[in-house]
Amino acid sequence: MSGGLSYAAAVSTPNGTVRQPQIESRACSDPDLRSSFESQTAETPQMRPQRPGAGIRSKTSFRGWAFKKGRESEGQGRGAALEVQDAFPPRAEHQPSTGGNEEHVYVLTMKLEDSLSVPMNQMRKQYFPKRLNRIPAHLTLFHALPHSHIEALEESLKRLSSNTQPFQVTTGGPFRMRKGVGVNVDGGYQELKDVHSQLRSQWMPFLSEQDQGGFRPHWTVMNKVDEEEEVEYALGAVRKELSRSTKEGRAVGLDLWKYDRGNWIWANEYTFGVLKTSSLEGSGASLSSKNGSPGSGTTKRPGIKRGNTIILVGGFGTRLRPLTLTYPKPLVEFANKPMIQHQIEALASAGVTDVVLAVNYRPEIMAEALKTYEKQYNVKIEFSVETEPLGTAGPLKLAERILGKDDSPFFVLNADVTCDYPFAQLAEFHKQHGGEGTIVVTKVEEPSKYGVVVHKPGHASMIDRFVEKPVEFVGNRINAGIYILNPSVLKRIELRPTSIEQETFPAIVKDGLLHSFDLEGFWMDVGQPKDFLSGTCLYLSSLSRKNSKLLTPASEPFVYGGNVLIDPSAKIGKNCRIGPNVTIGPNVVIGDGVRLQRCVILKNSRVKDHAWVKSTIVGWNSTVGKWARLENVTVLGDDVSIGDEVYVNGGSVLPHKSIKQNVDTPSIIM
Repeated sequence: MSGGLSYAAAVSTPNGTVRQPQIESRACSDPDLRSSFESQTAETPQMRPQRPGAGIRSKTSFRGWAFKKGRESEGQGRGAALEVQDAFPPRAEHQPSTGGNEEHVYVLTMKLEDSLSVPMNQMRKQYFPKRLNRIPAHLTLFHALPHSHIEALEESLKRLSSNTQPFQVTTGGPFRMRKGVGVNVDGGYQELKDVHSQLRSQWMPFLSEQDQGGFRPHWTVMNKVDEEEEVEYALGAVRKELSRSTKEGRAVGLDLWKYDRGNWIWANEYTFGVLKTSSLEGSGASLSSKNGSPGSGTTKRPGIKRGNTIILVGGFGTRLRPLTLTYPKPLVEFANKPMIQHQIEALASAGVTDVVLAVNYRPEIMAEALKTYEKQYNVKIEFSVETEPLGTAGPLKLAERILGKDDSPFFVLNADVTCDYPFAQLAEFHKQHGGEGTIVVTKVEEPSKYGVVVHKPGHASMIDRFVEKPVEFVGNRINAGIYILNPSVLKRIELRPTSIEQETFPAIVKDGLLHSFDLEGFWMDVGQPKDFLSGTCLYLSSLSRKNSKLLTPASEPFVYGGNVLIDPSAKIGKNCRIGPNVTIGPNVVIGDGVRLQRCVILKNSRVKDHAWVKSTIVGWNSTVGKWARLENVTVLGDDVSIGDEVYVNGGSVLPHKSIKQNVDTPSIIM
């Protein structure tokens, strides 16, 4: 057929026979797509009958693939289609919360320039099983958007695309999937996350369980391969290819596809920077940078003011002793930066201009550092000092003069919480649902250890009740310690010691005005040493997924296992093995032959030759002797000395102590 492309694929039917679908013809000007589908067509006659449904099931929502794309350009159609019949309905977790199996759903992908999409598709063709490779390589944003909300979907997409400029996207490193290989996004990672988060916050009430979850932008270049050696070979080959040549191109828009009874049919495109000719009233979002240049990923949204935040600092920080005997908890360095600085930095990037610190113990200790942060992040920081501890709700009432000065919502967060802070997305989501408060929630593996958030039946975000340490499974979402509240909430609180979790939130739930927002990425309450170490591991892993330049390159000879963060002023000896999950602070000296794993070495400390340090926090100005061994959540306070060849098996050592004998069982050494 001149100027066109013919293609067909055999499909397994429920009785085990192989059906040849009718052959269609489409003009296809893209030689890469043409060759892709020609190669698939050439292999089709060799397909064998399989078990019922084999070959069209998938672990994603697209069980029963079909690919169909049509664009009109100069009067000529362009595209390709694969029709799959006898398709299976999506699984429950892939269905939008608005309907069941019968509702049509849409898929949203990123539209990339050919300079990036073509080489990624070539890579997929090379490694993906040919009989299963029915679509080109793609970056999926959402898997199952409901047809019943198509008008709202399109309005959001038009608004976002018209206010978003094209941005550069580059490939990162490959990663191992269970039965295949994926390729991470490096350049453009944050912009992709921002686009996804803006849309997710608007669409949360009707998203499927899968689309409500985390988002990791990547290409899948191999999947559904059972042979371990084949997967490992592909992983190595892809890594080698990408190390030679990074693939890059611009993200220029969004493609919307209709998933209809097994068919994946192109429906519409939304080009970045182009305002569609239709009404754009209603909710929307934009992407812009602080200086107004496009594509940097800093979010600015009209219609909601994010001026105020209160951080619940509390008092003595007893759970994190002995570190808090030297510095107040907010100033303890987490990944070489004080905890409070992580939070203020994230708040400022989301547009917050005023921060209140609710404290009940010696705020003057933090004053000098906070003056620096005020200038660095252009925010105003005030203390709200409690004469007696007021719990988690009382401090809000005490700061009512600041938090309630206008009708804009305010953020509340616990000083112990570290995560991928979602402040901008949280504010947009809060605006969309129109309730009185929103709680950030995170999923946990053992919900019986926590208070669990339970939603109203049939509603993805409205909270029905809280269940404390449930014996039977009622859900796995827990309070993450980050909220956004309307000033009207302050009227519900009395100026006395009171709990926002046990008193205020249940009252808002009773009125049907409290919603939850699912957190993407990592989360940890780092208020005690073992969790401080776990949170450090999660934070470093998050940096690794983002291909952050903050991490020490894995090519360094002393890096073992990755996820290593070292201050530039630190000195590393010969023949060391450092990693995984290690942070080393300013002016630290590491001797020769030292082994460090899952540990934190704070500033001005020294670890002498051949020491072993694992699951340990080495406090400021401390020394670990030659051939010493520290493990099992050992915490050294400020200016602690561990003698040569001494073994410490867990526990805490208070500041200015010298340990010259073994500590065989976890102890507090005063």
